Amino acid sequence: MHGKKDVIKVENRKLTEEEVNKIALAAPDATINIIKNFKVTEKKSVELPEFIEGIIKCSNPGCITSG
Repeated sequence: MHGKKDVIKVENRKLTEEEVNKIALAAPDATINIIKNFKVTEKKSVELPEFIEGIIKCSNPGCITSG
């Protein structure tokens, strides 16, 4: 059985490591395809980094992460 696929197209630039980390956080099984001249030239699987900083902020002012 095949799963669903979503496509996000980003034209004329490379994603930064921070942007790829955000994708990994939302979709840890995602694959990024680099396409040049209408051909896939590279495929990269995203990996969750060991630490993620500055992406999510806890709304609870007493949270241990606030400070």
